[in-house]
Amino acid sequence: PARPHEDGLLSETRWAGLAVFIILVPAAAILWVAPDRTADLWAWPIQPELTAIFLGSGYGAGAYFFWHTFRAGRWHPSSPGVLGAWVFAALMLIATGLHWGRFNHGDAPALAAIAFYAWTIVYVISPFAVFAIWWRNRGTDPRTAAADEPRVPRGALLAARVFATGALAAGALAFTAPQVAIDVWPWQVTPLSLRGPARLALQVG
Repeated sequence: PARPHEDGLLSETRWAGLAVFIILVPAAAILWVAPDRTADLWAWPIQPELTAIFLGSGYGAGAYFFWHTFRAGRWHPSSPGVLGAWVFAALMLIATGLHWGRFNHGDAPALAAIAFYAWTIVYVISPFAVFAIWWRNRGTDPRTAAADEPRVPRGALLAARVFATGALAAGALAFTAPQVAIDVWPWQVTPLSLRGPARLALQVG
């Protein structure tokens, strides 16, 4: 294991990053390549197709992040993203419970049923596993930037904080009061589908 404050990735963090990447790539591929076939291939039927593509873009971004985490030489650049992934996974678990009847279980097509059971297993386990990985690896974080790292300009940092505040507010509204957010959403969505973009917004925030 990495010694305190040497900013290394623990082996479980590195391999967990690869495992998450392997899970997210087919999820992004299904939602991007076949957004019209979610009733047959995904854990729940998503309408309209634009919502499936929107969710797929989030999974694609997650796959990109976790691939770089797997290959990273330092822990601290990945730390906020892993913590954000924990928030995302925890909200996914809550949304799954709130909308259990919308999912492809029971008499769903075979691939959709497999996707549903895979979804359930992933989101029952991942909130606890991801947080545990983040918590263990945070002990290696020196909490100071390396000498060769670029510094974020103060103005850019302020702009990012303003954007994050807006994302948190929009995500909280969409997740806790989806019927209110549906009225102002730019395309037609259901409460379950809307909570997907809300989780992404809360993760970004």
